[in-house]
Amino acid sequence: MVLNLVLGPLVIWSYVRELPGAMADGATLDDLWAGIGGWTRRLTNVSIALAAVAYLVVLWHLRNDRSLLVLLGYALFLGGAVLWAPLLRRGWPRTTVLVLTLTSIGAAVLLRRVLVPEQTASSSSSPLVVGAATYVLFHVFALDNLHWGIRHLQRTAAM
Repeated sequence: MVLNLVLGPLVIWSYVRELPGAMADGATLDDLWAGIGGWTRRLTNVSIALAAVAYLVVLWHLRNDRSLLVLLGYALFLGGAVLWAPLLRRGWPRTTVLVLTLTSIGAAVLLRRVLVPEQTASSSSSPLVVGAATYVLFHVFALDNLHWGIRHLQRTAAM
């Protein structure tokens, strides 16, 4: 929980600090979105909000879990998220996608913990929590890491 209280605000701070700076450095909003526009951008914005709520559900569910696995999941997830905007601004596309991969791995670790709790075999996670953890992984892996990441690499290679 402490890791979330420290790194969570740092994620938001890094976005607020770095993304407007990237635009001041000459990047357009279309550049930051890697050319994703129209209804796809709108759906992605909705998905960002849903993934944030889903993450809070997972966080609440795992609030008393002090295992190394959960700590690792949070560290990878939030660490990658903190580094994404600064690396994007500095124009390091491969490293930017690499930290998205770390975020995806962190989400997968948290999903694994939700699916296989440490306690007895009878203590399982609710379908809501499993769905929430699955959605977080879907968003960061499929939409952020693959969809945005591949488009970002293609756009930066063409420049």
